[in-house]
Amino acid sequence: MRCKRARLPENIHGFGLLHHQIKPYRNGLHKKGNMNIADFLRNFEELLELAPETLTGTETLDELETWDSLAIIGFLAMADDRYGARLTGGRISACESVQDLFELVQSAAVAAA
Repeated sequence: MRCKRARLPENIHGFGLLHHQIKPYRNGLHKKGNMNIADFLRNFEELLELAPETLTGTETLDELETWDSLAIIGFLAMADDRYGARLTGGRISACESVQDLFELVQSAAVAAA
């Protein structure tokens, strides 16, 4: 049985977002294995709507005010779209810092290659 590709509704139920408010990531897809911490931090800052060069990687996730369930969904999409890393919520919930998230995505991207 084939599944049809889901189309975003005009108003994403439960999130109050319109589909045109969801921004694409600025640098497009990365080649697998081409991942560095600086690039990851810039993309993560964009996801969390933080000023550029705010994050260093040493921050705990609890310190980040905008790290919430919606950000986790966006992170799952970013990891898959940008780095080819397919993650689960359970693996993300085991992370305590931004560095942990980077290492998780990096290892998942290498495994997918």
